[in-house]
Amino acid sequence: MKTYLAILIFLFISISVFAQSIRVSDVPATVQNAFKAKLPDVTTTSWEKDTTMFVVSFTTKDNEKATSAFTADGTWHNTKFAVPEKELPSPISVDIKQNYKDYKIKTANMVQEPETNNYYYILIRKDGIAQPSMELTYTIAGKLIKKTTPKVNPNVVNSDNPAKMDTVSSTGSMETIDKKELPSPILTYIKQNFDGYFIKDAATGNYNKKFSYYVTLKKAGMKETHQLIFDINGKYTGTTDKPKPEDEP
Repeated sequence: MKTYLAILIFLFISISVFAQSIRVSDVPATVQNAFKAKLPDVTTTSWEKDTTMFVVSFTTKDNEKATSAFTADGTWHNTKFAVPEKELPSPISVDIKQNYKDYKIKTANMVQEPETNNYYYILIRKDGIAQPSMELTYTIAGKLIKKTTPKVNPNVVNSDNPAKMDTVSSTGSMETIDKKELPSPILTYIKQNFDGYFIKDAATGNYNKKFSYYVTLKKAGMKETHQLIFDINGKYTGTTDKPKPEDEP
């Protein structure tokens, strides 16, 4: 059970980092039908795909935001409901406050999976660049099941072919962060070189065995995205899908 949870926690992070937006018409009918059967009364907001999963973002009739993941044959793998910090069960809030005083909650999800009791997945992290984080798993009643310190795998990005961002080992992961945590040089660079784009998501990880920021950009009205890589100081070092802008050496 614990091993299964650890694998799925890693899967959640890798999906959020590597998934690419796709059109509904690109989603197999088997997946769409499985989603409609599983969650018939929700409003779809977007579809994404990574190497193995189709991930749909949606809103429930109670205005809850969530995602659900399916394989191409329509097999349901999980549904994650975003949980506001103030709505977490009291035992979870108390445990984090008492035992992780220097950490802040970055992600909180209530997770549903086949043949598994529902549980809470909480990602906490200290403020600042390259600060430690912790993944906490709780029962619905708020009992701590597992805590893990994520390890970044230096082979997450293949230095010979950075475009292969889906080459991820189960022994490591990348960590999603709030775009507000990005260094100002990154924001300035994007503003100057990618007019009309906005930051879709951001993450930290290792590139060529060095701490790096990964920023996914999207242009309004366009489906495709671009992922840029920056070093710890916010200097642009490369991209996973397109050459450097012309003004770069």
